[in-house]
Amino acid sequence: IGGGRFDNAVEHLKKFGVNGFVYDPYNRSEEHNQNALQNAGNGQAHTVSLFNVLNVIQEPEHHVEALKLAHNSLRTSGELYIGVYEGDKSGVGKQTGKDSYQRNEKLETYLPTVQQVFPNAKLHKGIIVATKE
Repeated sequence: IGGGRFDNAVEHLKKFGVNGFVYDPYNRSEEHNQNALQNAGNGQAHTVSLFNVLNVIQEPEHHVEALKLAHNSLRTSGELYIGVYEGDKSGVGKQTGKDSYQRNEKLETYLPTVQQVFPNAKLHKGIIVATKE
């Protein structure tokens, strides 16, 4: 979720026999996103990654929306991985461009929000990890 405009990670995963799909409402077409949801959504995905996504979303309620999409995409026992760019770590969000925003929050500040959707979420080796129960 939030994979950007390019398929570098998807192409890399193919080398290992992994099918990856990018859903990104800001950088991909509606057609592309619907295809991603049909192929990887509806509780079929083994894993979902949100890397450098939550830190660029200004509104906390949109964090929950992204997390619910991840939850709905995962199969039971599927795993969620979250990483963020912490910016200057000040906790003071700011516009970084015309259409971009940076929260500047440390990873652990996102954990309570993640736990609203994934109660078993925890910090593990520099990322947040959760399993769909």
